[in-house]
Amino acid sequence: MKTGANKQHRKTVLRPSQPLHSNLLRRSRRRSIRRLRHATRVVAPLLADVARTREDGRQLDELVDVFHALVALLKPHVAEEDAVLLPEVLSRSGSVSRIHRDLHALRQEHFVIGDRLAYVRSLTDGFAFPSGSDVGYLSLMRELSSFDDHLRACVHLENHLLLARVAASRRRAAHG
Repeated sequence: MKTGANKQHRKTVLRPSQPLHSNLLRRSRRRSIRRLRHATRVVAPLLADVARTREDGRQLDELVDVFHALVALLKPHVAEEDAVLLPEVLSRSGSVSRIHRDLHALRQEHFVIGDRLAYVRSLTDGFAFPSGSDVGYLSLMRELSSFDDHLRACVHLENHLLLARVAASRRRAAHG
């Protein structure tokens, strides 16, 4: 009889041919795409509803504009990463110099994303909600905070794992 302790969970088992950071990046990408879809499908309408019904609507109007600009920046950014950069990095098939150049551009976009996220945090006072806030406002702050946490984690993962991968590729190319 098999017990639960003997079972291996698929999510934790790595195929020997794939390094840990490749799996992390792929999982991160899937989560990023889901979060981006969630943001456009759920957060944007919630933000618009809350901005329309709150007394402090002018500040929320600015938040709406910044959020939409952030989503507009993220869509082509994610598409470029998925279509070009990540397949080259993960397959090790791309030119190291081209990957390095693309990665530098990606990091510059990450700085812009980070600045916009910081601005969202400042507009929302760190996603705080005053006492007496309605359910819509509370939900909005929770969703924005979750979106912020996720994006910052993804940016960190991509910057540090991708950079490490490119650095290792450069070392191999120089010694190979």
